[in-house]
Amino acid sequence: MRKHLILVIFIIVTFMAATLPAVGDSAEDYKVIKKAVKGKKTKGEATWFRIEVTEKKTKKSKVRIKIPVSLVELLSDCVPKDLDINGNKCNIDVKKIMKELKKHGPMTLIEVDEDDVLVKIWLE
Repeated sequence: MRKHLILVIFIIVTFMAATLPAVGDSAEDYKVIKKAVKGKKTKGEATWFRIEVTEKKTKKSKVRIKIPVSLVELLSDCVPKDLDINGNKCNIDVKKIMKELKKHGPMTLIEVDEDDVLVKIWLE
């Protein structure tokens, strides 16, 4: 169980870190995000950010996290827009990224299929 908890924490941290570019131009980052969600059929705006860890043998959920997208957007205001990562200045608007992802509706962001567990992170 400790291994699974560490995996979930790692995925959450990875997702949050993924909103911060390691290197690159913020305009280019927005283009990549728009391209990734382009052509997706929308079923309305996403309203929930969800994480679930399921044990594959029993198909029982070990961890379920459901956070309103509005809370994620609110917390995104805490991320400074000008970041210095390894000497590279990055300017990114996390709130704008969330807005773009949200308007494209429900979608899977990350899915990790390990030997005995399945971890999913998605917008609903």
